[in-house]
Amino acid sequence: MRDDQFVTGLDNASRVLLRLPAAQARQLTIALNKGVTEIAAAAKLLAPTDGPPRVLADNIRVEPVSRRAATRRRTEALSARVFVARNPAFFARFLEFGTVKLAARPFFFVAVAALRRRVRARVVRALTRGAREAVRGR
Repeated sequence: MRDDQFVTGLDNASRVLLRLPAAQARQLTIALNKGVTEIAAAAKLLAPTDGPPRVLADNIRVEPVSRRAATRRRTEALSARVFVARNPAFFARFLEFGTVKLAARPFFFVAVAALRRRVRARVVRALTRGAREAVRGR
């Protein structure tokens, strides 16, 4: 008996495995963009608006998903980021963490903590959806 008689569907399996990264990256991009947009919206709602900090909410920005080189693994990784633009709202870190004379008024990490589980679940669903898409051949 030959060895290849025991393995059936190997061609189909290899085609699915080749499609898997692209399908999952597509779905993951959608999920991450939606997640960072939600986090930015929540941070804008929670940002202090009394006095000059109104500038703060206006300068919370989203950098959509892009491919960046992951330094340790020397591979590409999908990443997205929510940040506060520095120039007009340089005092964001002082409000978030406080100073000796100013009590902390957290807004950014509160938004991240509140939405962490939701975004993580969305990413898991996107990876599953990408795997299904690869198997179905889309």
